[in-house]
Amino acid sequence: MNGYHPQFILRQARALTGLRRRLLERGYHLSPARTGSGRRDIYDTFDWRLFNKRLLLAHDSEDGAVLSLVDLTDAGVISLNGTAAVARFAHEIESDALSSRLAPVIEERALICRGSYALRLEQRDISDKRGKIIARLHVEVLTGDQTNGRKNTRPLRVVSLHALRGYERKTGKIFSVIADYCNGAGSPVEVLSNYYTALGRTPGDYSSKMNVQLDRDMTIRRALSAILLSQLDMMESNIPGVRDDIDTEFLHDFRIANRRSRSLISGLRDALPAPVRDLGKEFFSWLSKQTSTLRDIDVFLLAFRQYRQLLPAETYEQLMPLQSFLQQRRETERTDLLGALDSNRFHDYLHDWREALEEEIRDETGTAPVVADAAAEAIWKAWKRMRKHGRQAAGAKSDEALHELRISGKKLRYLLEAFRTLYPARDVERAIRQLRKLQNVLGDIVDYQVQQEYLSHWQENFPGRRHRDVKAAMDYLGRIYAKREKATKKMFQRHFDAFVSAGNRELFRSLCNRTGS
Repeated sequence: MNGYHPQFILRQARALTGLRRRLLERGYHLSPARTGSGRRDIYDTFDWRLFNKRLLLAHDSEDGAVLSLVDLTDAGVISLNGTAAVARFAHEIESDALSSRLAPVIEERALICRGSYALRLEQRDISDKRGKIIARLHVEVLTGDQTNGRKNTRPLRVVSLHALRGYERKTGKIFSVIADYCNGAGSPVEVLSNYYTALGRTPGDYSSKMNVQLDRDMTIRRALSAILLSQLDMMESNIPGVRDDIDTEFLHDFRIANRRSRSLISGLRDALPAPVRDLGKEFFSWLSKQTSTLRDIDVFLLAFRQYRQLLPAETYEQLMPLQSFLQQRRETERTDLLGALDSNRFHDYLHDWREALEEEIRDETGTAPVVADAAAEAIWKAWKRMRKHGRQAAGAKSDEALHELRISGKKLRYLLEAFRTLYPARDVERAIRQLRKLQNVLGDIVDYQVQQEYLSHWQENFPGRRHRDVKAAMDYLGRIYAKREKATKKMFQRHFDAFVSAGNRELFRSLCNRTGS
């Protein structure tokens, strides 16, 4: 970070006068104010990844455009001057410091504008008793454009303290004065939330995680319907991003909701009436077919940035015709998917599935197991099935056995995530964390296999004899992935042994109220 800017929120306009008076009483001198105005846009991803990491990305677009990333946890700041527009993706940002800080957080997600403010800025130098300037006090009055297009009548007043190099310790004393006046520094969550509530936004209003609050005594029928309804909401919230092609993660989340729904319907097949269950299976099977090829191409195209690191420069350049070919195929697949999303069949599925789930939630007639018992039974069966498939994979070491184990792992993971609110958070998160470690290894193995399969397919079907160099480059890349697959398979046994360790077995017994093996 190239700065230290702790921030405070002032609730009332007159509080600023009181703060200046408090600083003067403590012997600090404030210079006359330098003022300015402009606009500020706040950026985050669709799923609020910056907010969740206590990061604020702001773009001031007038009077020397500046892009700033503020870490409200430690008050560090990275700034990039002269930024006329904000890049969509981390790797497109010109500043290495800013790009490398953002990339691990947002990954493949696009940055989107979450709201805009009219900005009025007041800046004053703070001098110590000897007249030496040691810090600057910035006061920003932000008047936000509400989501409905109207101006917010309650401006957000943000005070930040900027230490001059070499005076960080003295600035810490000023920080204490301001914190005392403001009844303590605002927490990172509080400060960030104020930025968005002033815009009429609810930060964190979308998450790809399953977190439906369940009552242990409700029936499995109602509980599963509520969970599936949350996944339908997730699918629908991602459709605009899929249509606008903002980033590939919209389709990814759309497909995750689809896979979870299919898996839960299958894993709890007796929880829903047969007509509802069959409708869901038909809907999600059809939808999976509409989206799978496009997602496969997206994954392959995203890997091209990795290829630049894996391959010699000349070999990487030889792959460019393949990239162009895949981009053309992607447009064709995307057009087909948009046609499916616009079809009467899709809209009928959406309507009928939502209506069926809402009816299941409303219907109090009949009897069904309580969710706590049904969830425990399903999780225990999935856990035992995964242990069985894991032992088979360890013995056979075949790709088919590893594939079966991976499917079993996904089913267990979806059950744990769907019913997580029924269990102590610490225990269920520990179980998911242990499972995720094994899934990561299995996922890497499958990814390397899929890459090899794609390369082999496109080697055979790539158009034109004149592209011999492209096919040679694909063969080179395929050999790299084959070596990585072999090396990762050697790691499998160690991770599986850790997953079925005595401690983990006891954890699952406790979650599922079991005493046997």
